[in-house]
Amino acid sequence: MKRYAEAQIGLGKHELACPAMDGCSATFSHKQRQKFLDDGLTKAIDRLETEAVLNIANVADLTTCPFCPYAAEYPEIVKGGDTDFYCQRPGCLEVSCRLCKRVSHQPKTCQGATKDKGKSARKNIEEAMSDAMIRKCNKCTYASYRVKIFRL
Repeated sequence: MKRYAEAQIGLGKHELACPAMDGCSATFSHKQRQKFLDDGLTKAIDRLETEAVLNIANVADLTTCPFCPYAAEYPEIVKGGDTDFYCQRPGCLEVSCRLCKRVSHQPKTCQGATKDKGKSARKNIEEAMSDAMIRKCNKCTYASYRVKIFRL
């Protein structure tokens, strides 16, 4: 049953129906699921169920935290308005961008934050390549370039 639940979660389903092949449509209650699911699987199914219920409720201007299951009503984003989402769930309390669903990057735009993130990744790669090519003396920190000799 645990593997069956993992497969259902992987498919994005929160209802655990009877796995019998004879067409049984019975489902497991929350109390019954507790007997064979661990805490991680229970949380995953609960989150999927919460998302499904919120989608069915069709609440206007409902925004969810990208880092936890917390949801709240926020007004529509207007040009030049606040795009931040302030999670109120204890243990999360993350401030995220409602447009790109990442950690808040105010006052930068989503595109500006993405460009800056790309630069830092590029810089890290360049530094790693430099470290691989430059040898430093442990005593005096004199740097000399590593020369690779290839033998044919």
